[in-house]
Amino acid sequence: MGGPFLVSVTTIQRKGLIPRTMHGSGRIQKIRHKINDNALIKIRNTDAYCLFYALMVTFVHAVFCWPRWKFYNYLHSRRGMKKLLEQDTLNLMETVGAPFDQDSYDAEEWVPRVVDLWNTSNKGWFKVYIFEELGEYKPIYKYGPDNFDTPIILFYNKEHFDGVRRASDLFGQPYCLSCEKIFSHQKQHDISCKARCPNCSRVGPGFPCKSLNDFCKYCNGCGKDFRNENCYNHHITSNFCSSSKKCEKMRGYLEC
Repeated sequence: MGGPFLVSVTTIQRKGLIPRTMHGSGRIQKIRHKINDNALIKIRNTDAYCLFYALMVTFVHAVFCWPRWKFYNYLHSRRGMKKLLEQDTLNLMETVGAPFDQDSYDAEEWVPRVVDLWNTSNKGWFKVYIFEELGEYKPIYKYGPDNFDTPIILFYNKEHFDGVRRASDLFGQPYCLSCEKIFSHQKQHDISCKARCPNCSRVGPGFPCKSLNDFCKYCNGCGKDFRNENCYNHHITSNFCSSSKKCEKMRGYLEC
């Protein structure tokens, strides 16, 4: 056993950072993940802007449904997209007020500014997750709203940031960003997932379905109230209505 250790864990919420410090003794053996290299969007920069390059290129990958060749040209500055990623990155830095002459950039300082910018200027809710090679399956840093619909995932290793295409690709097995854990059985996980809509049973970023002020409908078939038209329609077309009913006594849902 080693000497005393001090672990500082930072939980990111939308209003800021909440540091939580835990004391203990002995040495904790960290997990070394087998990272799938193909899951990474490799950043090959010659300056100190890898954090902003990784944010920008992962944003583009998540938002635009480009064919692979077009994204490849954007990432590698080829043909008609020569230096477009570089220009987009510099514009992003300028917009959030990041100076160009620093030797390094702290994610805890700059990620919130970028995420808040995206969430006020785009149609969608973005949340950044940062993972590293050593540690648990939980991210070492995250920032964004709980009801996000578009994850921006980065990988941090040896003081360098790369983008990540999908969290499940990163660890080589299914991974849930909302529950922050891997799983082996999709159906079992879907039932208990934090990002599951109890009304339509869909799972993932963007769920549970958000309430819309202009929609309110009661379903006689399952006894549930719906505040989202898309949610209501999906529970009908997927036959989830016939397999789940609201129990008035238990105030919950019974699923067959």
